[in-house]
Amino acid sequence: MRVPSERGETAWHYTTAAKLAAILRSGQLRPATAGVPASERPVVWFSTEPDWEPTACKMAFVPSRGLIRLNRDQTAALGGGLARIGIDAAILVGWPALARRANIHPEIVRELESGGHAQGAHPERWYGYIGTISASDPRLRWEVLSGGVWVAIAETSGAEGSADVRRRGVRNGGVDSRAGMRL
Repeated sequence: MRVPSERGETAWHYTTAAKLAAILRSGQLRPATAGVPASERPVVWFSTEPDWEPTACKMAFVPSRGLIRLNRDQTAALGGGLARIGIDAAILVGWPALARRANIHPEIVRELESGGHAQGAHPERWYGYIGTISASDPRLRWEVLSGGVWVAIAETSGAEGSADVRRRGVRNGGVDSRAGMRL
C-alpha cells in the first residue's frame, strides 16, 4: 500500500557524477527511454531513499563475465562518483499511480517490483515525472557524494555546474580500464 508523501519530503534522482555533468551541459533531466516500449510514457525516476536507491546501480560489461549489475561503490568508481538531484516528492507521481499514468504494462510492473525488491529497493518509495525537467528549475537541489557525505553543489547550469562537480573532488569519466569494465 502506498504511503502518501509528507509535504517537504525530498525525492532524489540518483545518478553518477559523469551523468550529472551531462545533465548540466544539456540543461535537461530527460526521462529514461532505453528499453521502454513505444506504448509507454518515459519517466524521470526519483526515490525517497535518503542515501541511495539500489535500482540506480549501473550495469557494466566485463569481458570475462558478460553484463553484470554493479554495486553502489562500483557504480561510483566507474561513473566518476555519485550525484543526486532532489525535488519535493509532493509534486511528483508516486508508485503505483506512476505505473498507470506512464502506461506501464502490468507484467512489467510486476517485474520492476520483483527486480527492485531483489536489489533491496522499496517500490513504495519510487516517484516519477513524465516528461523532461529543465535543469534550471529552481525547485531542484543538486548534490554530490564527497567523503561519504552528500554535499550541495553551488552551480546548476552548463559548464559552471560541471566545473563545480569537479571542484567538489568528483572526477568525470565512466570507464575504468584497469577493471576492464565499461558503463
